[in-house]
Amino acid sequence: METIYRVLIVEDVPTDAELNEREIQQVLKPCVFERVETRDDFLRALDKFKPDIIISDYSMPSFDGMTALKLTLERTPITPFIIVTGSVNEDTAVECMKAGATNYVIKQHLKRLGPAVLHAMEEKRIRVERLKAEDEIRKRVKELEEFYDIAVGREARIKEIREENEDLKEEIERLKKKLKE
Repeated sequence: METIYRVLIVEDVPTDAELNEREIQQVLKPCVFERVETRDDFLRALDKFKPDIIISDYSMPSFDGMTALKLTLERTPITPFIIVTGSVNEDTAVECMKAGATNYVIKQHLKRLGPAVLHAMEEKRIRVERLKAEDEIRKRVKELEEFYDIAVGREARIKEIREENEDLKEEIERLKKKLKE
């Protein structure tokens, strides 16, 4: 069964959203898109649409990419988040990356969006696999700790039985001596 990728686009200009979709469809198939431009719609989409990746404009009249990024990191931190903006400012790009964005693409270089999406999805796959492996390791460690506790408990009980056995042997020897006397 083929995976259908869910792409959430946070964009107030429909034509810009369409350009983003076109670039993404060239590298990620099949996919379904949802476009939002307000905080409420964004939060609803996170809960109901459950995007595999989020592409967000940096600046919009009623919402902004940095707020969307912050909400994403709080609610679904594993979801890749790419900022797409018209700003050609290195400081803005650095700010976005430091804040946790997966990547930053300038609208004038939209051809970079497809490769950025593929890279982000591969990073997500690797993170998910690592988290599963870490979870499996934690599970195994817990099982080993439980086994160790059981083994230590048994070992302590065996030691007690041996000591009791030694005490009984000594008592038997004492009783034998008394019988002989």
